This record gives sequence, structure tokens and C-alpha cells, in this order.
Amino acid sequence: MQQFQQLLKDDYWIFSPTDNPFGDCAHYFVVLLIRRHPAIDVDQSSFRVHNYPNSTMGRQLVWIDLTIHCDKLTSNRISSTITVRLFTSHLESCRESSKKRKDQLSYAWSRMIQFGSTSNSVNNNRPGPRAAIFCGDLNLRDTEVQELGGLPAGIEDAWQVTGSRPELRNTWDPQRNTNASRLGFGGRGPHGRSFTFRYDRMYVHGSCLRPVDFGLRGLERVPGTRCFPSDHWGILGRFQPGSA
Repeated sequence: MQQFQQLLKDDYWIFSPTDNPFGDCAHYFVVLLIRRHPAIDVDQSSFRVHNYPNSTMGRQLVWIDLTIHCDKLTSNRISSTITVRLFTSHLESCRESSKKRKDQLSYAWSRMIQFGSTSNSVNNNRPGPRAAIFCGDLNLRDTEVQELGGLPAGIEDAWQVTGSRPELRNTWDPQRNTNASRLGFGGRGPHGRSFTFRYDRMYVHGSCLRPVDFGLRGLERVPGTRCFPSDHWGILGRFQPGSA
């Protein structure tokens, strides 16, 4: 983490559970990186780490609040500011952890909704529209979202909202990603079925931010090596200010 800070600190705000004395980092952990930009104010005091009480893998939900000054991002004369709470997490892994994973996801969704539903006069005296974004390696299966009753009202899946393009669906693909196949996953399940998953997802709550594009990243090998940046493809969402 120290090397990470040295390499990226000039371009990004970097927050991780290692910054929190109560953030139990006995296991590997997630990191939030926020690009340093004149249009973005970061409330460093808002950074929080929640240790999932049901996790046996040291998994956590982390979040931080930003204020985005829309007039500094677009030429469309939008004068509003938007308060955004960014969440990330690495939910419990493996098929047998489905119940824990669903409980963790439900908690994250509830925090998104709670933030967006808070009165404008509350929450650090920051009036104006609010939005929450939650993304990460959620290890999700589609059936698990269905078993939870689908997406809660007001929460959208960025991949679905932007067209559900099939070529952008799966982020775990051992047939194409040799990092994953080297871990022992050959890319084929029983009866020769394709063994790919949409593990990584991006959710948004709040009409003031509208998903307009979704893509995959990390599809090319690291120059000079035979490896990809990760055993997962990365995901990238683009948003535009919407109605408050």
C-alpha cells in the first residue's frame, strides 16, 4: 500500500481500510481511488469502513462522499452541485457463500438508499441532489439478485441501463483471460457449457446521475508480459447529470 501511495498520490486521492485503525485488514482489502480534479471536492472525514459481521473472509464495505461541481465538467451551463457517496466492496467468494453474499449485498443496497433518502437539510449541511454509486467484485450470480426480489426501487444496474450489451456482460471469462484459466478454471462447466460470469457490477441510486455508457477494461496484456492486469475484466461507467 505504501508503494501504491507513492506511485499514485499526485493524481488520485487514495482511501483504504488500512487508513482506519478499526478496519481489520488481516485479509486483502479494497481501495477507493478518486481522480484529483478541480470539479471534485473530497470529504476526507466521511470515509468509513464497515466490517461485514457474517464474513469469514475479512470482507468489508467502504465509502466516501464527494461533491461534484457540474459547471466545471460540462459546457452545458449546468450550475448544480451533486453530492455523491461512492461505495466499493469485495463480497464473499465462492458458490457456497451465496447466503452471506446476498446479506452483504442487501446491506450495501440499504446504505445506498439511506443516503439518497436523507433530508437535504441533514448530513453535514450539504444541500442539493444526492446520488450513490456502488461497484466492485461482487461475485454475484444472476439468480442471487432474483432471490433477493430483484433490484430495490430506485437502484439501477449500469450495464442494464446502458443497453445490456452481451459483449460487455461477463467480467470473469477464463476462455479469454489466461490469468483466470491459470487459476485452474478452464472456462467450461458441465456438459461443455460456457463457464463465464458477471461477477463485477455497478449500481447507482439517485436520478441526478444518469448512466450513459458502460465498458470493460484490462482486455489487453500488460506490455512485455503474458499476463492481463487481473483475472477479472475491469468495468467503467460514465454518467451525466440528470434531473434532481
